[in-house]
Amino acid sequence: MPTQIKQSSRTRYVRDLGEFSVVSGAIRFTDPCYANDVWCKGSMLAANGKYQAQIGFFRDPYDERSMLEKIDQFKYLLHYHAKFGETYKDHLFSFEKLVSKARDQANWDGKLQSVERLFQLIKEELDVEKQRIYKELADDAVEWYSKCYVSEEYNYWGKQSWLLFEINSTFAHARPSISTRPSKFRALMLDQHSQHLSEDQIRGKVKKIEADERRDFIANLERKITDLKDAYAAGKPLRTHFLRIKHESVPNFNSIENGKWYFNTDFDVGVDSGQAGFFDELWYERYNGDSNSQDLPAYFNLCTLSSGGNHDRSVKKSMKEGGVFEFGANSYTAHGDGSAPLIYRLNKAGEVIEAAYLYDDVNFDESEVALNNNKATIEQKVK
Repeated sequence: MPTQIKQSSRTRYVRDLGEFSVVSGAIRFTDPCYANDVWCKGSMLAANGKYQAQIGFFRDPYDERSMLEKIDQFKYLLHYHAKFGETYKDHLFSFEKLVSKARDQANWDGKLQSVERLFQLIKEELDVEKQRIYKELADDAVEWYSKCYVSEEYNYWGKQSWLLFEINSTFAHARPSISTRPSKFRALMLDQHSQHLSEDQIRGKVKKIEADERRDFIANLERKITDLKDAYAAGKPLRTHFLRIKHESVPNFNSIENGKWYFNTDFDVGVDSGQAGFFDELWYERYNGDSNSQDLPAYFNLCTLSSGGNHDRSVKKSMKEGGVFEFGANSYTAHGDGSAPLIYRLNKAGEVIEAAYLYDDVNFDESEVALNNNKATIEQKVK
């Protein structure tokens, strides 16, 4: 019986890929990395003729959350260096190492990592002045990120663990320079072009280098924030929502939610190269052989179809992924390896005339609710 499909995410962008032919009366549904003797693929009878292919993209709720968190992290770095960059510049690097140490300790007293572990490490600092400075820096970060936390449902982690993860991720992004002032001073002292300078002159040179680094660092952060906000406003980052095909006898692509689809339960469309495609059965049998006789150049060409010739999935890039060739269509999946959920429609002869890989994770229902319930929070973050 046809099944009723309800999409949990909105398709944001659709692109026509072109046409391909089925001439053998059947379609192979598979990741193109699989040989004919691999179990996790399947074939069905299909109407011969021309098929049109189309790809759709959506924004995964978790990608959306991650982008908003990254914007917050860059904003905090601006705040952090504006507030502490001059006053505590000799202590920032050691504090950031302390944060990393707290994060790297997988468990503390049998508990999941928590920001409390950072404060415990600060208490263990023997130098009273350093301890005071580290606590001030930690208090500031916790106060900042506590305002960004929504809920365990939305942020995925409990608040105390999330705070530690977020603070650590912030400092992992960048800082003006990994080098400390003493190392820069020693480097300049040893530099043959600086040996004629006095120590005071070298210190002045170090100070100027640091000021230039901080200026460039701040400018770079501001550019990143602008780029991320622009990408967010454009609906990015995007993942493959579906790859679908229709026979020339079908006037228009049918809606995913019109209730006329069959959900495939006869075989598993496995994924081990992050791709899945529709191929003429006879072409695929000849192209892929068995595990010892695959046509690797043809496989690499199919990989290029998936990537659209662009192997960088940066949010700045236009989405040109997916493509067709004479006997098939191929694209990336939404979330890499695993399985490609397959739905299809048949004609009266029982032949496939329309099919789609639908990468709409129904397990996102609760996360979608969390996102929708906090729409005002999300919109506020990107203003």
